[in-house]
Amino acid sequence: MTLALHRSIRTIISFCIIILFIVWISWYISKNWSEFQTIYIVSIFNLIALYCIFITGLFLSAIYTKHLLSSFSLNLSLAECFLLTVATTTANYFTFFRGGAGVRAFYLKKKHNFQYADFLSSILVYYLVQFFVNGILGIFGFILLICDGLPFDFPLSIFFLMALISSAFLLFSNIHFTRFESSPLNKIIKIISRGSIISRNKRISCFILINSFFYGLLVSLQTKIAFSTYGVHLTWGASIFYSAGQIPISLLTLTPAALGIQEAFTVYLGNSLMYSTSEAIQVQIIIRFVSITTLAVFGPWAISKITSQNQFKISI
Repeated sequence: MTLALHRSIRTIISFCIIILFIVWISWYISKNWSEFQTIYIVSIFNLIALYCIFITGLFLSAIYTKHLLSSFSLNLSLAECFLLTVATTTANYFTFFRGGAGVRAFYLKKKHNFQYADFLSSILVYYLVQFFVNGILGIFGFILLICDGLPFDFPLSIFFLMALISSAFLLFSNIHFTRFESSPLNKIIKIISRGSIISRNKRISCFILINSFFYGLLVSLQTKIAFSTYGVHLTWGASIFYSAGQIPISLLTLTPAALGIQEAFTVYLGNSLMYSTSEAIQVQIIIRFVSITTLAVFGPWAISKITSQNQFKISI
């Protein structure tokens, strides 16, 4: 299968998911309009808190990027990392297949001569760290739910355990793959080997793991506030359990910002965490509203800054 055909199939699947999601959510809201009449009644305090949390999340992501890239001997200023984070997050929200990754790879290559192989390694490390940290948080949330005598989703709990074990193995095992030099998987193996640099630098490893834990807890706080806006008071165990699953789901690249996929996950967990489909949709709407309006303000500014520095154009 050619690359062009593969991209065409992915694009068709993405559009189908988005169209089905729009049709379904339009139908559901129209059939249950009485449950959405209070969607605009939002506490100013909650709204401000959600904006502050989202912007803080961008700063944490920028700090994470700075230290992760430093493990590859690429030292960027925090200001540059923040601009890059805002620009790539904007691209992820408004383009298909996490277009922000392409923006970041092109920018780092053009300005800092950061090789694409090392960029792929940094992306691999990012994904592994997210699965590792959220695996721990998911199990922690699962334990809190048990202690509170509340229901939980067993398949998701198994996923957290498997994600934790597999990501920990790849991140910290320090296994050498020289015996596979002639294997067709050699390119992937080299990427994994480059990415394992994180396990050899304890200071950077500890920092990005702590950063990711704080980010996960920040998303849990965002979840708790967003649900409380519409009268659903999740326990901390439920908020952590939900957020630990939501973060990996957001990494799916089929649709911009995992549109429709995150909503489906939120609705799915409603059976376990005891909130309704209407409440799930309202929560997702307010979170996306905060994210999109923030990026609409700061995104163009960040993109113009990084494009003017490098004299190339990014189209989103």
